[in-house]
Amino acid sequence: MRILNVVSVLAIISGAPAMSQDIDFGDNTSTWANDGECDDSRFSGPGMTSTPLLDDDIGHDANDCRTAFKAGLLTLGAAESDDLIIDGINFGNDDGQWSNDGECDDPRFAGAGMTTTPLLSDDVLRDASDCSAGYLAGTLTQIGVGADGTIDFGDDNGEWANDSECDDMRFMGPGMTSTPLLNDDIMHDASDCRNAFNEGLLSLVETIPAGPDLVIDGINFGNDDGQWSNDGECDDPRFTGAGMTTTPLLFDDLMRDASDCSAGYEAGTLTLIGIGADGTVEFGDDNGEWAHDSECDDMRFEGPGMTTTPLLNDDIMHDASDCRTAYNAGLLTIAGQ
Repeated sequence: MRILNVVSVLAIISGAPAMSQDIDFGDNTSTWANDGECDDSRFSGPGMTSTPLLDDDIGHDANDCRTAFKAGLLTLGAAESDDLIIDGINFGNDDGQWSNDGECDDPRFAGAGMTTTPLLSDDVLRDASDCSAGYLAGTLTQIGVGADGTIDFGDDNGEWANDSECDDMRFMGPGMTSTPLLNDDIMHDASDCRNAFNEGLLSLVETIPAGPDLVIDGINFGNDDGQWSNDGECDDPRFTGAGMTTTPLLFDDLMRDASDCSAGYEAGTLTLIGIGADGTVEFGDDNGEWAHDSECDDMRFEGPGMTTTPLLNDDIMHDASDCRTAYNAGLLTIAGQ
């Protein structure tokens, strides 16, 4: 696979200064954080500390490293990804059948730089050089995605709209249909895709796909994409026990702290909230603010019976009637199972 480098692409294609890569700088828990020098051994350059580098500081000197990187005093010292990323958009690679023909074949884009032939899902993330060139030249933009990352889900005029599966090939994740994706469904399955996106079951195909989800005993722990992953505490609000964090729980961390939560589960310090070992569900009570509105607000569940409003930790096990009714009607399942 050809390695595509952001710096070289920008220099060769556009002659413009290089954009910042998508880098997770981590946090500031290092002993040497905020001392004006980067101590993270993933980087190299004049912004680095002159003291010995330690593995313990990788991902834990964010402010210092981010500041130096943006000032042009650092570069990533680790091997670069095979995927080309510009402005947070993952253009992928050139493994597609029609790559390097001067036309973009990735159906996530639109504009004068696009091919005039039918677009196929097989070309998503597979025509990096052509599409990035058009993007940098200003002849291509992402379909339905604003400069600030806001998403236009479109309408429900697609053939497969309102079937509880997303058919829009701009997205990826467990909320997608398992049937072949068609160009005709782009921006025409809004309700299904919006619901799954709000439930954390979809993301835009614009970041490097995460590895496979961790599943133990039929429980999907997800991945380690959360802000607080790998800190020794579980932040997934589906769990309870001595291994949980003491900070407020957020929906954004559902299925995003796999290593911490699975470790606690296997050690016996964590269990799923209100889910028995035999899979029986304890729905709780109706003391939540949104009880009896015919929509389930308990983030332990997922499916078309869920509310489309933001989910809050305070509603876990406090919307029993709504969730029980939807669950019994087959409109809900336990999240991650």
